[in-house]
Amino acid sequence: MKSALVVLFISLMASCSSDDSSPVNENPGPEGTYFNYKLDGETIPMTIYGGYISEDGVNVSAGAADGRSIQITFTTYGNLGDVASFSTSDPQFGSKMNFQSFTKNYFNFELISVANGQAKVNFSGKLYEDSSDLESEFSVVEGSFVVNLQEVPPVLPGAGLSATVNGNPWHEVGTSQSSGSGGGNGTYWSLNFNSDDEYGINLYINPNTLEVGNYTFNAASTVNKVEVLKYNIALGYEEELVSTGGTFNITSKTMMGQYTVIEGTFTATATHPETNEVVTITNGAFKTAYDF
Repeated sequence: MKSALVVLFISLMASCSSDDSSPVNENPGPEGTYFNYKLDGETIPMTIYGGYISEDGVNVSAGAADGRSIQITFTTYGNLGDVASFSTSDPQFGSKMNFQSFTKNYFNFELISVANGQAKVNFSGKLYEDSSDLESEFSVVEGSFVVNLQEVPPVLPGAGLSATVNGNPWHEVGTSQSSGSGGGNGTYWSLNFNSDDEYGINLYINPNTLEVGNYTFNAASTVNKVEVLKYNIALGYEEELVSTGGTFNITSKTMMGQYTVIEGTFTATATHPETNEVVTITNGAFKTAYDF
């Protein structure tokens, strides 16, 4: 993880200098740029900083003369992705990241604006040695910035997943894929999407039989369905809800090298198996690639 972050940081710094739910543009013009940063109470003068924007994704990095650095990813809708502190010069400086589940419950992030080619943000919170363990060693960071954004074309235009969850807009900040067997459902292939709230959305498919068309699913379905997860703060892990019904529609399926690109829409209703809490998802739309 640390080496990947350093590569991303160096690549970004080499080129940078000192829908309706998007933030409202009330900024009449570009502001003076700055990056204020404290690490465990120490003010770190950031000598270089900048960022890039690709569709609705933003990546901002900043670094000090001694190599201590921070990187933050987020969406133009205000959803926080990753926050990481690391060093580009000191191998003994351990990298730390924000807690990776229900992110906005454990880290304060305020997107003030994305306007006029700039991002304006306030942030504060804990970064952990183990981003899945709240008991691991941590550092406290805080800061604010206005940075210029370089526009970068996306690798896969329009990629991502969005929906309305219990009446609230939901935008993914990270994706992954997994496959395997077990759990009484035989072989599974899962396309996984997470945001900064307590919910996760997974698309269960069978890549061998999936075609353009409309599918419906219920609690007994094992593929071509939507799985809803919810992070339980008390238990410290995500719980799988029972997807009692919904629609899963594939509107496009194309090949791109070794990857298959699918687009579609979905709805879902899921129920917590113990509390009977109902989660309703509408207006679901996605475009993603997989290499199963």
